[in-house]
Amino acid sequence: MSKTILATAETPIKSRFRHGPVVVSITVFWGRSHKIGPAVGLAIGDVDALAKATLDSLQSAGVIEDDAQVVQCTMSKTVVRNKTHERVEITITEQP
Repeated sequence: MSKTILATAETPIKSRFRHGPVVVSITVFWGRSHKIGPAVGLAIGDVDALAKATLDSLQSAGVIEDDAQVVQCTMSKTVVRNKTHERVEITITEQP
């Protein structure tokens, strides 16, 4: 049975993923992009660093007990035109 929870800055997380394997999907909507170089037009930030920071934050906040529980992690970043639309969307699903 999988469990997925939704939380926003205004709605705190009411459930925790304390034990067992989880799959995490992270999408960063960023209002800044590279202006020069090979990544011109792409969202600023290395996906590996963004993923690590997000997983560490989930652990620090007590959402997951240990980031070693993560058996699969997908990470994407995209540029939004309006900075008021910047956000991070995270989906966590328990694995059987």
